[in-house]
Amino acid sequence: EGVLLALTVWLCCCIRPAAPQDWFTTTLAGEGALGFVDGVAGAAQFNGPLDVAVTRDKTRAIVCDSANHRIRSVSLQDGNVTTLAGSGSVLGSFADADGPAAGFNYPSGVSLEPTTGEYVVIADTLNMRIRKLMLAPPHEVTTLAGASEVVSGAYQRGFQDGDATAAALFS
Repeated sequence: EGVLLALTVWLCCCIRPAAPQDWFTTTLAGEGALGFVDGVAGAAQFNGPLDVAVTRDKTRAIVCDSANHRIRSVSLQDGNVTTLAGSGSVLGSFADADGPAAGFNYPSGVSLEPTTGEYVVIADTLNMRIRKLMLAPPHEVTTLAGASEVVSGAYQRGFQDGDATAAALFS
């Protein structure tokens, strides 16, 4: 069993696994058109998948579906796609909540917590926050860092050291 690398293909809106032994890749999930559809591999749709993390047990790829403002799970066995969290608000949103009630605004990076693998850490780019998503249901989303109070006006960015929820992040 070799190392597995999962790739997001932004313009093709698909997820492709590759093994470094031969770097052969095929489309695992995504039909190649912009959209949002959960379900079987060939019918699933993404809109700008930007980053992916493979779970410790190598059964799922966790995907930042950036322009859909959602975090999705792709089965590495059959390519089935499910949404873990994110309301999918057209303009993006912010909410710490469970699963589909959580709000993201162009999530662009995802990393698996290295010790237990129980959660992923997400760069919620236009909310200027670092978020935590529990991989077990109900898929609770909380803010780890970034201003906890939304300032009037869109895209409030800054540089402010301080406690995690008082720190201001640029993106």
